[in-house]
Amino acid sequence: MYSAYFDRKEGNQAVILIESLKKQITVHAEKLPEDCFPGTWLKIELHDGQPSHIHIDKDKTEKEQAKTAGLLAKLQSKKGKSNYKK
Repeated sequence: MYSAYFDRKEGNQAVILIESLKKQITVHAEKLPEDCFPGTWLKIELHDGQPSHIHIDKDKTEKEQAKTAGLLAKLQSKKGKSNYKK
């Protein structure tokens, strides 16, 4: 089973990035779990290079979303604070 990231939709196709293989695959969006959206982390099984099972990795999705929110908050807190004199 591989860790993968649902990157984006292109029409009715979902673009999925498989982290450890450094590979991008596309699958029909209907093959994804119902509550899956771009930005969701997945656990994916491949058979002959094609996904056979796709499941949402809720723990990793929540962890990565929290990490992103923290980084965004940090950037926003620095807004307007320049180290350079005007």
